[in-house]
Amino acid sequence: MTVTDPEQDSFGMTVVAHSNAHGFDIYQPDGTPIATSLHAGAPFSSTSTASAYRGDQLRGKAVFADWSDGNSGYWVVDPLNPDIAPTNMCVGERQPSGAFLLNGKAVSGGSSCVAFSGAGADTKMYTFEEDLGLVKEADNLLVRYDLGEDDTILRAPAFDFGRRFSDSSYLNNTNVEIAATPLGLFLAQLRYTGNNAADIPAFILIDYEGNILLNSADIPEIKSGNSGIALSADARRLAVGTMEGILIYDVDCNLKNTPQLLNSHTPQLLNSYTPQLTYSHTIEDSASSFAQLKFDAAGNLHALQDNTGYRVYALENPSPVAVTPAKRSLAISDMSSGTNAAFSDPDSSDELWFDIFGRPVNDRQLCKGIYLKHKGGKTTKILR
Repeated sequence: MTVTDPEQDSFGMTVVAHSNAHGFDIYQPDGTPIATSLHAGAPFSSTSTASAYRGDQLRGKAVFADWSDGNSGYWVVDPLNPDIAPTNMCVGERQPSGAFLLNGKAVSGGSSCVAFSGAGADTKMYTFEEDLGLVKEADNLLVRYDLGEDDTILRAPAFDFGRRFSDSSYLNNTNVEIAATPLGLFLAQLRYTGNNAADIPAFILIDYEGNILLNSADIPEIKSGNSGIALSADARRLAVGTMEGILIYDVDCNLKNTPQLLNSHTPQLLNSYTPQLTYSHTIEDSASSFAQLKFDAAGNLHALQDNTGYRVYALENPSPVAVTPAKRSLAISDMSSGTNAAFSDPDSSDELWFDIFGRPVNDRQLCKGIYLKHKGGKTTKILR
């Protein structure tokens, strides 16, 4: 899990959670390890070996899902404070099943994955809950919590996506990953070679109301799945983990309500964008059991595979560009008289460069560092 929110002080830092209770690794943005095998003992020594510890970022911290009964929940790791023990977002009384009861009602429990979308009061949390029993035919079910600004789960899910998105239908494998993206929710699972079938595919893409947009059974290059899936921050590249390697696709999502790579496996779209995927290449790195894939803000692919460990790939790009918006706290509100005029004009086409203290600089004579570029009423933080 790599922090991609530029508003966070932990921006660019990476937290790796190893399965089988082997602890957590924390890395600086340049890849320098801060700590390895942190907190490998209790309570994580009670974790099931089947728990892959898939995770996502929440307000600058890493959150990892534990699928086991004895250590169920969503464990929060702060990369800026590695010595502080992880805390659990689940509160209440843990039951032998792994469920947590609040006021006598099961509100949370174990999951194979977790993902977040939105910010502040609009923060949503998506999980593949095992312990709530919301649908009679299913033990594992895709749900959404309206988390808001809470750091713990105080209420039952606000929405469940129904039987189709459970272990009794499309997600029958149960060892599922979720990626919450601007295109919708990617739901990926383990499927061995030859088993990327329409009814139980390697992955599906759904919108946030549960309408299916893509089914991997319609994509000819995908023969299997190891649950790894990630969309780049600019939504231009998709990485799909398979038993044969990591498949990289170029993404075009400018077409609305136009079926691309679709057939009878995918129901009619309901006012949603359907991305067009173009196969690019394969990274020869495969996992036989499970994988986790994440892009960082610069478009590098982070891969944690069960048999090859943690690696970072710089994907081929003829014109690599990574622009990070400046923190809101760095907004320039008071400049010298020589620059006030340009900043007061939102339509100014002049491109102005400043150091982080707001001093004008020549963009053709910059040393390595962080700078602010202002153009057309917009200020952007640039790393040189």
